[in-house]
Formats: sequence, C-alpha cells, structure tokens
Amino acid sequence: MSSDAAGTVDGTAAAEEENAVVADDRFVVIDTETTGLDPAHDRVVSIGLVPVIRGAVAREAARHVLVSPGVPIPPTSTAIHGIVDTDVQDAPELAEAVADLSGLWSGQRLAGHNLEFDLAFLAPAGLQAEQTIDTLAASRLLWPRRGTSHTLDAVADRLDVTPEDRHTAVGDAITTAEVLCALLPLLRERGLATPDAVTAAIQRQNAYRSRLRRSIRRRSRNRRPSPGQARLRRRTLQSARPRR
Repeated sequence: MSSDAAGTVDGTAAAEEENAVVADDRFVVIDTETTGLDPAHDRVVSIGLVPVIRGAVAREAARHVLVSPGVPIPPTSTAIHGIVDTDVQDAPELAEAVADLSGLWSGQRLAGHNLEFDLAFLAPAGLQAEQTIDTLAASRLLWPRRGTSHTLDAVADRLDVTPEDRHTAVGDAITTAEVLCALLPLLRERGLATPDAVTAAIQRQNAYRSRLRRSIRRRSRNRRPSPGQARLRRRTLQSARPRR
C-alpha cells in the first residue's frame, strides 16, 4: 500500500472514530427549567448537566446552576420545578451562567430530551452545538408506532430507568443521561453507529411523517361524504333547527 493510500485510510478511520457513537464516547447531557414554554418570551431559571463517559453517567461531575430570569417566576411554573423568585435573586444571569459552564460542554456532543427546547432557551447566551443526540427523537425512531408515548417518564419506563428528581434540571439531566446510555446499544443494533447516522435517520422519519400528514389532510379535504353520512348530517341539521 502506498503512503498516500495509507494516509487516506488512516484519515478515514480517524474521521469515523471521531464521529462514532461507541462506548468510549463522551456526551454532555443538559436540561433546563424555565418560566414558561415560549423561548421568545420566557426565561431560564436553572441549568443542569451531567457528562456521559464510556457509556456511564458521571454523576459525580453533575452540575446545577440557578439562573436569574430577570422576570417574576409564574406560580404555575413554580408548581412544576419548585423554584421561586427568592431562590434566584442572587443568581447569575443567563449569559454569565452559560459562560461559567462552557468549559464543561465546549466541544462536546450535547444530548437532551427534546433538546431543541433547551437549546432554544440557551441560544440567546451564545450556546451552539454542532453534534447532538435527542433522546426523544431517538425514541420515536426506535418505537415509531402511532400512539406510543415519548415523554421522558415513558421512555425511562420502557428502558427500566428510574427517574431521579423529576422536574429539576440536574435530576432530569441525570435521568436523560441514563436513558441515553440505554438507547445507544439499541441504536447501534439498528446500524446507527454515528451521530450523523442517527440525525439522518431522524430527518428521514420526520420527512415521512410530514408527507403522511399532508396526504391525510388532502384526502380529508377531497373526500366526499358517503350517502349514509350525508343523511345523518341532514337529520342532524334538521333536528338542530328551532321548532315553532
């Protein structure tokens, strides 16, 4: 083998190794608690993260940071995560909190459950992620049957993972990390051994679902009622007319 060919093979192997979802990989699982569900108007009140190293959750390295949202925390949100205004009155603002945590997730593959939600809230502070794994999307990929629940609790139950401190940022991050560790072997069994492969499979599934929804809407608009449905509709309209 020529030195050029050897270099190409070595380079390809290195690239594949860098992108591989294998037991030696490292992820940082993140979760946020917020004042509401709309990233355009609501704010982060806490961030939790925990590394996953060699297929195991590094609980001793978990971090939890309270964040000042700059706005009052609605009681409806406090009822979920338990954080009140006095808890965050001396906490750093989001940009400072993200900067403080950046050394822990910088350059790492990020993971989360419904990760887009968390990233949307963290984006104003400059957090960017090149490679990600969303355990919610991975669950839909592995269990695509209609009606299957993909909430964190439901996925954890399917994988025999015991949720920890639900609706706290660090508790949900740890639970998601345990879910991730259980999902990775299942993804590898499907031949999805890299983040790129997982992302591509999820995108194909989402595209299929979008086409299916559009097809169902078109059929619904174009479908004419059967004679029986038409008669039932007429009787319903007649019975709804006021009697004199």
